[in-house]
Amino acid sequence: MKKNSAKFLAVMTAATLTLGGTGAVMAEDHPPIVVPAQTVTEAPTVDHGYLVGSMTVGQNGDTVVNEDGSLHLYKKDGAFILSDRGEALTFDDIKAGDKITYYVDGDEPMTLQLPVHHSPSVIVVSTGDGVSQKIAVFDEDGLSDDGGLIINYDPDTPYFSRTREAAFISGKALVLYDFTTRSIPAQTSPIAIVKLIDDEPGTELPFMGHGPQMPQTEASQPAYLTGGLTVTENGETLACDNGGEEICLYKNENTLIINKQGEQKTFDDIKAGDSIIYFVNADEPMTLQLPVHYNAEVIVIDDGSDVSVLQGTFDGELLDATASLKLNIGDETKIYGAEGFTGGRALVLYNFATMSIPAQTAPIAIVVLANQPMLSADPSTPAELVPDLTGVKRIIANGNVLDYIPVTVNGVQMLPVRDVAEALGSEVTWMGESQTVTVGFAGFSIENDSYTFAKMAPQALGQAPVLIAMPGDTDATTYVPAAFFTAIMNCGMTVDGDALIINSADEINND
Repeated sequence: MKKNSAKFLAVMTAATLTLGGTGAVMAEDHPPIVVPAQTVTEAPTVDHGYLVGSMTVGQNGDTVVNEDGSLHLYKKDGAFILSDRGEALTFDDIKAGDKITYYVDGDEPMTLQLPVHHSPSVIVVSTGDGVSQKIAVFDEDGLSDDGGLIINYDPDTPYFSRTREAAFISGKALVLYDFTTRSIPAQTSPIAIVKLIDDEPGTELPFMGHGPQMPQTEASQPAYLTGGLTVTENGETLACDNGGEEICLYKNENTLIINKQGEQKTFDDIKAGDSIIYFVNADEPMTLQLPVHYNAEVIVIDDGSDVSVLQGTFDGELLDATASLKLNIGDETKIYGAEGFTGGRALVLYNFATMSIPAQTAPIAIVVLANQPMLSADPSTPAELVPDLTGVKRIIANGNVLDYIPVTVNGVQMLPVRDVAEALGSEVTWMGESQTVTVGFAGFSIENDSYTFAKMAPQALGQAPVLIAMPGDTDATTYVPAAFFTAIMNCGMTVDGDALIINSADEINND
């Protein structure tokens, strides 16, 4: 309505206005009214559970920022980035001046900070060719749920997905297309398809079939929002300064307050001028008010002492997820939130650590956090996916005969990880500093019975990886439980006579 009014006003000021008779007033007697140019930013829309918006890139730094700096996009690991011609891109390919469309999963936790920050699942970079973008749920005939479009899918169409299907079959998707028929419904051969999260996001896994493969690691959004603040006032709330921006912390009776010595404190012990570190559960509902208000789960009063404050996830042997720190809980360690700590997500306060790899420490205090990752509770289940390997004398992986046989360690059947994985077509990478191994999207650390696949919760398979040197070998070989290939990598495994046959998920789909 404002744009129409401005246009009408501009037209009228450029014309002659006649008031009648001698009272005629010519427009040129008065300077035209100038309407200042305005930048109109349209609010993003919600489409099929996704927040959808467009912007022109101003800069690409730690985040991708729009021209006026009012919107930041986190560089989320695992985000699909592509041009509207279906070309797979990276964040480095996004340049200032590019026009992009971003898609944010409505279930994605978002920080309540200004300027606005989003974590997009998909970014489409415009090439200026006028490509249409449509989110819909498509049935097996390619018909959208609104009945307006049929996609004629070609297996060669660029397909971006985290599911194990080798081609798009049906479900929620973002479709890029240009030409359509004039029929009802319209039909098109899409330029590209991005499979979106369906009703069960827990089943979504990295793509294993045709098309560009996108890595998926932990999202850049943390499980806990954290930061250091300076207290300005202790009144009805704890008012704090965050580099010139005000943040308030509610005085929640459930907030745990401790100092760096692990001693429990209260809100009354916090004074103006104190430095504090706050930890807020990212899944905690937050009010949309300014200044930002948080319900902190933990507050640590920072007295400046040389004590490290670490938030991490620890396995059953109390080794953190980066395999860089191992906890040795002593009688003096204070534990909050549970009677004991046997693994999970926790806040750890410690000062001294050994120089070993991984470093080891006797923590001052451990706070067991409420937002715990889901861990596999039954390590025996994956082993049921493995046949009895007794009598096996040959390993055949995707048709490749390997010069190895299975071994048994503590009753668990084990296979050489590198040779089997590479025969199955997976890349194996050893990271010496962290003592971890990645196999495609899967991974594990040496001496830990904890195996992961992308964002899936860690699984125990009954035995940690072991290094075995066979007679005559000068180098040791890393063996993992045979269930690593079935339960974690979704491979097929059968025994035929004295041969163990292993086929990758791709090979099974092709067959």
